Amino acid sequence: CSMKNKLQKTLLCFLAVILLLTGVMPVFAEETTRTVNEAQSFIDGIVAYQKSQAGVTSVQGWINGTLTQNAGSSSEWYVIALSQYGDYDFSSYQKALINYLDNNESGSASSRQKYALALIACGSTDTYIYSVLNNSIGKQGVMSWIFGLHLLNNGYTSNEYSLSAVKQKLLSLQLTDGGWSIMGNSGDVDVTAMAVQALAPYYKTDSSVKSAVDKALA
Repeated sequence: CSMKNKLQKTLLCFLAVILLLTGVMPVFAEETTRTVNEAQSFIDGIVAYQKSQAGVTSVQGWINGTLTQNAGSSSEWYVIALSQYGDYDFSSYQKALINYLDNNESGSASSRQKYALALIACGSTDTYIYSVLNNSIGKQGVMSWIFGLHLLNNGYTSNEYSLSAVKQKLLSLQLTDGGWSIMGNSGDVDVTAMAVQALAPYYKTDSSVKSAVDKALA
């Protein structure tokens, strides 16, 4: 069950990169249309499966039910993805997540950043987001730099690190094979996908980012 959930979350992340990069990478129009349509079909299939598992007929029903009930434990990546998927009301989930954070230890730096990103996806401006910016970036290896850049990309600022500094640090962590990884000398597709997502907004304006992303995709 856990492995299936991890696979689904990894696939959502990978598909999000495909959709994101079709807007910034030089590809033929026909290939772009095919790739986006295929990715959309996969995403729709994942959402349909999750609605079936939750016993609901709508995405909003899934959000108000299972995702709200599991706020803080297993819902966050789905909420972040759904915020890009359509126009939904995340108020019940947001309230449940804030309640969870008020009553539980937040855990690792990357976990705190994940919760902050989920709150941002809900449209929240809770003070938790600002506290994470100042106590998590760079505190847990490559993932805390990736998620830190995602937070800064959303218009937030940190008292400790500038957006430029975090971006440069993440670029410096790219491995010789073009990927990024939590450990070892070989890139991991999941970590690499998340790094590319974080760097993508700068692909057209920063030559060092363009070079790193091209190498990662290759």
